[in-house]
Amino acid sequence: MKEPLFERWAESGWSPADPDDAIDLVTAFVVGFVIEEQEQHQAARADPSRYSINQRDARLDEGTSRVKQAGHLQDEGAQRFERHLGMVLDGIAARPDA
Repeated sequence: MKEPLFERWAESGWSPADPDDAIDLVTAFVVGFVIEEQEQHQAARADPSRYSINQRDARLDEGTSRVKQAGHLQDEGAQRFERHLGMVLDGIAARPDA
């Protein structure tokens, strides 16, 4: 399964280690994202206040308006996953030119 990817990336100038690192990075991101999503859903069922954005705001100090604003912009599930994965892939795509 990896060989065609490695061949294509080698033809594009990637070193032998880069494709393997890229695959490991994407795998780690996907697994971590899924584990975090599962934990948040389970915890929210057990204690709905655990991830309450209003309680989070109350815990934050004065002068954290941008942090509070960012917390209210969090979306869930597929949209967030796609956006984050896109950031990871953009970083990987930029790597060979570094």
